[in-house]
Amino acid sequence: MTVPDTGAIPRAGGHVRGSLRPPGGQRGGPLTAPTWVRAGFSTPLVHVADVERSIRSFERLGFELVDFASEGGHTGWARMHCEGGAIMLLASDEPLRPREQSIQFYLYSPDLPTLREQLLASGVEVSQIRRPNYMPSGEVQLHDPDGYALFVGHWGEAEHEPWERQAREKLKRRAESGA
Repeated sequence: MTVPDTGAIPRAGGHVRGSLRPPGGQRGGPLTAPTWVRAGFSTPLVHVADVERSIRSFERLGFELVDFASEGGHTGWARMHCEGGAIMLLASDEPLRPREQSIQFYLYSPDLPTLREQLLASGVEVSQIRRPNYMPSGEVQLHDPDGYALFVGHWGEAEHEPWERQAREKLKRRAESGA
């Protein structure tokens, strides 16, 4: 199975020289020895009532199934990827309480109005597009089949370029202050 556009499943934990401090390490110059291993490709693992139902739900958001495990005709685990992200779905043995999980998912779309219309046309209940101060280009809220909150923000080049510039400036000021 492959991930869209890359042809390969990303691997986490590659060796990285000179960019990661050890636990308790001092800020400052790059590390040269020893080589530190970095964790990467963070993937939320979500307990769900029905993995197949959740697969269909996340496919509507643009995720692609890249791996799964089944036993006796029952899918117990799945991994799905989308542009820039991934999620793993695991069949829960316990009753789900999504409001007690204190987790929300935030995704991005370069064309939020069209995505919203597609979701509505496929029977998904989606909020109106709201424009909160942290996402003035718009966001919607929906819930997955198990009740987990999913937010989708509109994020295209017009949003990304100013954000990237501001983030670089903030990181530079932080480094200059020694923080």
